[in-house]
Amino acid sequence: MTLPEEYQNSAEQLEAEVEQMIREQVEEYPDNGSQRVENQFSKFLRGNSPRMERIRQKGAQLDSNHYELLDSAFREQVWPDELQKSPSWTADDDVTSDVQEWVGSVLEMEDPVWDDYSNIPMAAGLTVKQELKESLTQHQGWSLNSIDRRLRKDFPHLEPHERQRIARQETAGVLNRAKIVSLILRPDDPLVKWVGPDNDDTTELCTQLKDDVGDGVPVSVLLEKLEEYAEEYENGTPERVEQGLPHWLCRHTIEVVDQ
Repeated sequence: MTLPEEYQNSAEQLEAEVEQMIREQVEEYPDNGSQRVENQFSKFLRGNSPRMERIRQKGAQLDSNHYELLDSAFREQVWPDELQKSPSWTADDDVTSDVQEWVGSVLEMEDPVWDDYSNIPMAAGLTVKQELKESLTQHQGWSLNSIDRRLRKDFPHLEPHERQRIARQETAGVLNRAKIVSLILRPDDPLVKWVGPDNDDTTELCTQLKDDVGDGVPVSVLLEKLEEYAEEYENGTPERVEQGLPHWLCRHTIEVVDQ
């Protein structure tokens, strides 16, 4: 694709034009997969913008307090079988504010939301993304139950279990992606392990992966293993490894061993 000459010196302006083009194409051709192709171009522009560089610097500055907040929210909201009503991230402090800002940036720049749910059109992935961003960055905190209520207004035709699965899956993907991007941006290669519930719903994929990782491996190694296991197992979702989701409805997450 040739860049319009008048935009060559304005990455942010061009990014806005591309985003508008994506929306128009998805609305006109909801089933031809054009969104994925154009998203790759959009991500390239973002990766070269001054704004993205500022976000990279911000992500590399996350410390143990920020990871602890991301981990606790994952355990509180994603691990339980029932949708939780008690909100996470209600504290009015700098750490909470930093985490919300970081998660909002990842959602805005990384597009971690899947766009291939069978009962909603491809364009609806943008709606899910926006609802997640507004929920996870609001000052009064959030819960899976509050996210489900938002999705219910947007997709009244969905059965409750379908809507709740989307809420759980995408929240897990956002929280995992927020950790993964920050860890990748760190100058070292921190040790991490794979943790999650150990019950009847735990998949063989995650059980074997936990055993393989043990007490910790460098984050780069874990990401390679996530892709390897996702491709090996029948229920794997290698297209979602970047969001820490090696299979459908995965409730495991990356935990930092060394800070």
